[in-house]
Amino acid sequence: MKNATISRRRLLTSMGVLALAVPVLQACSSASAPAAAPTAAPAQPTAAKAAATTQPAQASTSSGPINMTLAVYAGANRDWMPRYAKDWNTKNPNVKLSIAQIDYGTMDKKSLAEFASGTMQDVLFSGCKWMAYNCKKGMFLAIDDYVKQKDPGMDDFLAATIADSKYSGKLYGLPFEFNSGNINVIYYNKDMVQAKGATEPTDDWNSDDFTKFVTKLTDSSKGIWGTDIFPGSYYDLGCYARSFGGDVLALPNFDKFTLATDPKTVQATQWMVDLRAKYKAAPNRAEAQNAGPMFPSQKLASTGSCICSFTSQKQSVATKFNWGVVLGPKGPDGGRGYDSFAAIWNMYAKTKYPGQSYDLMMALTSKEAATWAVLNDDQPPARASVWRDPQLNKDNNIYQRLADWVTNGKDQGPFPIPSNLRFSELQDKWANVSPALFYGEVDFNTGLQSIQQACAAIMAEPAP
Repeated sequence: MKNATISRRRLLTSMGVLALAVPVLQACSSASAPAAAPTAAPAQPTAAKAAATTQPAQASTSSGPINMTLAVYAGANRDWMPRYAKDWNTKNPNVKLSIAQIDYGTMDKKSLAEFASGTMQDVLFSGCKWMAYNCKKGMFLAIDDYVKQKDPGMDDFLAATIADSKYSGKLYGLPFEFNSGNINVIYYNKDMVQAKGATEPTDDWNSDDFTKFVTKLTDSSKGIWGTDIFPGSYYDLGCYARSFGGDVLALPNFDKFTLATDPKTVQATQWMVDLRAKYKAAPNRAEAQNAGPMFPSQKLASTGSCICSFTSQKQSVATKFNWGVVLGPKGPDGGRGYDSFAAIWNMYAKTKYPGQSYDLMMALTSKEAATWAVLNDDQPPARASVWRDPQLNKDNNIYQRLADWVTNGKDQGPFPIPSNLRFSELQDKWANVSPALFYGEVDFNTGLQSIQQACAAIMAEPAP
């Protein structure tokens, strides 16, 4: 997930050489689509015609190599991406695959520039936060017909990740990552809990329990805070707003900003502000910026993070102290919200090799790749079966528990993409205007209204 919060700044892949002979696929924008996809199922073809339209065609009629490109994350923490791309390439020696490394944090802007210059990779990654806008611009190819002919195991993908991979009802990619949120998994110091005579949290705790827990664990005389939970993004706050029964963007269309207009969201906001302004259980702005890694150095009794930091937490803490991990607290009425972020492999709308590109996407989202990725690179999988893998849950079953939560059919989880697709502008505005409120530097109502007005103005703009 995008590293939007302070605690997230450290956080930030099978087979087939044959192309699929499918009906012409429609790209994200009709302006860039070579032809319209049929709106109804075609008549049943004759046996001869069926063989021509449903059997895979030859990968290439060229006698030379197929030159393809793939974009993967830059850096060593996603080794699984080039690993499984190269494995696929080994099984498809007629393909000459070039791998470009692009930083996740700049990919939204990088893909726009590459699309404009016609240099986009055949297969590339996106986050659901910007994928819809890229689809609107006509960057990606819809893959519904490919999926119909060659199922990548659609039933195994978490439903929320498939929803995140769609635009205007069409599927534009295969997901490889799912995160429930940046700050709704809580890691805590068991030794501090024992020393203070506190009760260890469980997945059944609620917001009141959380407040009591972090307040009891705060020890100003030793420079220890109970928590660092902080909404560095509007959707971070949105997770907890959902726990309280509200939302930061109005359902069902996410067309209005509701921080100050939804009473339940106001309640959630007050609760989070009070952790600093009232209870002094979390560091202020200066303290947070100058403290360094606070949980491993035992300046925090607990930290609000994500499941994608599980392995890094284990490595950074090592044997310094005993620690545990639980799901974030439920709201007053028992809800527990999440934002269902997905990262997705997409296909360039103008690729010359859609069949091979789809096969590569399947290899990069296979169960084998997903299992290796989470065990070795801390990559939270998009496949439900991998979340419940016994090896993954051998030492701590937090993955199993989180999967059970997000598939329970009770809690909300759609990622809140503004209906006007101005995600980046909305998030930038939030990052600029919200900290004063959540650090307790301004009067609550003044800060609340300031954020509401600034962000509502972004939501009122037409789609770009």
